[in-house]
Formats: sequence, structure tokens, C-alpha cells
Amino acid sequence: MSGLRVAPFIAALLLVAGPAAADNSPKSVTTEYSAYEIETIKGAEKSLGATVDPNAEGKIVESIELVRLDPIEERDPAPVALNKAHVTTKEDVILHEVLLGVGRPYRAYLADETARNIRRFMHVSVVVVVPLHGSAPDRVRLVVITKDVWSLFPDVDFRVTSGGPEYLMFELKETNLLGRQVEITTRSIVQPESYSLGGAYVAPRFAGRFLSLHAEANVILNRRSGDPEGSYGDTKVESPLFSTRTSWAWGLGFAWRDEIYRRYTNAAVAQYDDTLPWVYRSRRIEEGFYATRSFGWARKHDISLGASIVRDEYLVPNIADHDPAVVGEFTRRFLPVGERRTSAYAQWRHYGNDFLRIVDYETLGLQEDYRLGYDVVVRAYPVVKSFGSTRDFVGVRAGALYTVALGDGFVRALVDTVTESEKTRIADASITTELRVVSPRTPLGRLIFDIDLVQRWRNYLNRLTLLGGEDRLRGWPTRYFVGEDMFSMNLEFRTRPINLFSVLCGGAFFYDVGRAYTGRLDEVSPVQSVGGGFRIVLPQIDRSVIRGDFGFPIVNGALPAGVQPMSFFFAFGQAFRSKGMPYPFGP
Repeated sequence: MSGLRVAPFIAALLLVAGPAAADNSPKSVTTEYSAYEIETIKGAEKSLGATVDPNAEGKIVESIELVRLDPIEERDPAPVALNKAHVTTKEDVILHEVLLGVGRPYRAYLADETARNIRRFMHVSVVVVVPLHGSAPDRVRLVVITKDVWSLFPDVDFRVTSGGPEYLMFELKETNLLGRQVEITTRSIVQPESYSLGGAYVAPRFAGRFLSLHAEANVILNRRSGDPEGSYGDTKVESPLFSTRTSWAWGLGFAWRDEIYRRYTNAAVAQYDDTLPWVYRSRRIEEGFYATRSFGWARKHDISLGASIVRDEYLVPNIADHDPAVVGEFTRRFLPVGERRTSAYAQWRHYGNDFLRIVDYETLGLQEDYRLGYDVVVRAYPVVKSFGSTRDFVGVRAGALYTVALGDGFVRALVDTVTESEKTRIADASITTELRVVSPRTPLGRLIFDIDLVQRWRNYLNRLTLLGGEDRLRGWPTRYFVGEDMFSMNLEFRTRPINLFSVLCGGAFFYDVGRAYTGRLDEVSPVQSVGGGFRIVLPQIDRSVIRGDFGFPIVNGALPAGVQPMSFFFAFGQAFRSKGMPYPFGP
């Protein structure tokens, strides 16, 4: 196996390669702050008796000061007395993430990276790191402003369709236990035919170290009978690349999911035909570990070695109750192929560390970070029967992404390919491409244009793509189209937010085109829809938008069976979100 011969070479490189030579520092571009954030900065200036230094680069940091805001401020609609039930994030938890030090020169990039790291793992809404004028012209005071979100609360996530609720998650959670940013959660998820009960423990900085711990377990029960029908959970310990200058990372984990999979379309189980519902048993067990050596700063080279064991099983339940010919056809066309995989892998990733910070794109009124430049990854993984696998093959996964700033917007192109070759054939091969254009912000808002294409030209494992009103074809029933391949094109205008008593409200108008299919794209007729909706962000609770979309299918002639003239969908998060490097390549 060629992949096995590559591994010793990479292992030797990990051992003998020293720290990368000094290179130019990365670039971080902050386009502007939102009105909500500017108000926060002005409040900090007033309380600290100093103003932001616009020429701070290279000046000596004389102090690091924190402005820790409670979830409820005077400007918020709720009474501030509610803060008595909340423990504000402790100072040492925030200071642990600061990459600048007293007595050292101020570097804007390190200030921005500090803000990125805090946004990535802490339960906070506002994160601003700014230099204020110091006691002398060559001195600055580094100020870290954070606004906690309400940590002890009943959280919800939902997907509501025109046919009824399709997914409802209710959590009673504490996301900032004793101010340490440790999360303990009890969870209940309700779907039309099942519900699950469980809990989770998450410590992104376990014991005050750059070590994350995640553990959860859930049991799935049938809503009609009350009997258990499955379970899922995972345990993961990881020491990540916590900053752009971290040299080593590692992780190990175990996960399982045993469930009855049901394809829901507008809150009802889809039918393959009049007698067979779209239902099958799915079991997956996965365990693995990895180690990464990271080189460079502005331009990174990450070399990873790892291994994984995966067991997949799929079967149609109650076969005796259905026509064997119908079950056989469903199995051949739509049931995924189960197998056992035991493999090692080697991965190389090369990327830039320049970032663009913008507002009013995925969320409203809060800073967002997007990597600029290139991001290229190649992974090779031999799978052999002698270690318990179902078959012998060599897999290669390669991906590339490139992002260019467009004012306070950007253009991003992505290609992701997978090829799995046996001795006598290519068993699985696919290519995913995406082009996204995010326009600069205008006085009214910004325009987002996105094209996504998935092509599986070999599909031994019978992988499928679902498409519908939950994401890229709003107005159509959820998961209405199914096929090996998928094409979508989306044009959406997102308005600037309006601040109503510290609740950020915006709107969206969209035109969607797409279809999931099997075969040639030029033989498929994509469907269309238009519509609009609202977006709401509650900074006191979460950074994510609450989305409501109302869509109208466009067809020539009568609507297909089961399709309504108008459909709505309510959920958290934008309909189609920005992609970084896809799994398993990492962030």
C-alpha cells in the first residue's frame, strides 16, 4: 500500500523538524464595529477614563484590564436584578486566553487572535480587544471587553415546518459553571416518531489548561410505545492548536450512534412506496486518535498522523412485513452500505493565517472572523482486511479553499474530493465544489450569492444527499429531493439589523434554485422558490440568529403532490452557512 510507505517518512519529519524559521506576521483586517459594539466600547472608555489609541502598534503594553459585562445591562430590556442569578466569567479564565503580555509590544494581530479564541470557545456574545491610551505616549492599556450570555437557562432549538414541528430540543443547561466556562447540560429532543433523553459535560479548558474534554450520552425512545430504540454519545479529549503559534496538538475519542433513521418530510415520515416507509436501522461506532505537528506562523504547515476504527451497519426493520421485491429495490437504491474500517492516515495541511473581521453576515451586530487566502489539505488512508476491515482499499481525500476579501465582504471558492480505490476498481469517488460571494455592506444590507455542487461519480457505499425547505430550497417540503448528486444556487439579501431594546432584528429576501438527483446534471430540471423572512439575535442569550423563512415554490403548471403554495421554516442559524475546510480536515 502506497499510503503505508508515506507514513514512516512523515513520522521522521515530525521528529527531526525543528521550529519553523521566523516568517512575516499574519494580517488581520477589522473592517468596522457595529453600532452595538461601538456603544460597548464607548462605555468601557468612560468607565476606564481613557480613549482608544488608533496608533497603538508597537507601543509597550503597560497593563491588561478586563471589562466583564453581565448578560443584562442598563441598556437591555430585562431588569439588571436578574444578574444576581448569574456568575460572571472569572478574570483568570479570560486572562488565560490573552496572547499579549505586560511589558511587551502591542501587536494588533495578537489582539485580534485573542478575540477570535475567546469567541470560539467561550459562551459570550460581545468580544472586543482594544488598546487605550496609556500613561505615556509610548504606552497602551490593553482592554478586553466581554459580555456574558445568560448561562443558567432552559435552551431550545427547533425546526418547525408547514406540516408541524420536525425537531424540538429542550435543554436545561449551565454553560458557565461557577464562572469557569464549564458546561453541564440535560437534554431532551422530540421528533415526530421518537424522543431522546440525555446529558453532556463540556470543559473547553479542563482544569485551567489548554485541554478540552467533551462527554455526553443519550437514550432514544419510541414515542408510540415508549420502548428504547437506540442511543448515542461520545467522549473526546483533545489538546488543540489553541493559537497560531502552537506547535503540537493531539486528540483521542470514541463515539457511537444506534438509531432508527427516519426521513422526515414536513414532519411526516416519507414513504418509499405505499407500503414501505423510508426507515432503516443505523448503527455506527467510531474511535480514533491523532497527533499534529504545526510549523510556521503567517503560513502554516500542519502534519498529522492518526488512526481510526469505524463500524457501520444498516438494515431495513421488519422485512417480513413488506414485499421482498420492494425491500430489495429500496436496499439497492437508497440503503447505505455498511462495513468495517480500520486504518491509519497521514495528512498535510497548508494554509494562511490572515483573517477578515466583519459584521452582519452569519449573525447580526457582532464581530465574525473568516480566514483569508488559501487552505489546502491532502489525506491518505489505507484500509486493510488484515486489521479487521471488510475490504482492502486506499483512500485519498484532497481539498482546497481560497478566500479573497471584497471590502467588508469576501469571495470564497472550495473544492473537496474523495477517491477510494480497490485493486480492480475505483469504489467511491466524489467532488464537492462551492463558490460564495458575500458583497460589501451597503446602507441597507449585503447580498450573498452561493453555488454548491456535489457529484458522486462512483458510489459503492450508496451515499445520498437530501435537499429541501430546511436549507437551500425554502418553500419546498423538507428533505423533499434525494439523490446521489446535488446542485443548488442561492441568492439572498440580508438587511442591516435594527436595535430594538438591545434585541437585534433584521430581514432577508431570497431566490433559491436546486435539486438532489441521480444521473447527469444536464438531464435534470432544477426547481425554484422565492420568499423572505426575519432574523433575530438576542445578545443576552446567544450569538446565533433565530431564523424564520417563508418560501413560495415556482413551477410550470400544477404543484407536485405534497407541495403547498407556501411553506415556512423556523430554526436557529442561517439557511446556508459559510464552509471552512470540511470534515475531517479540521477548522
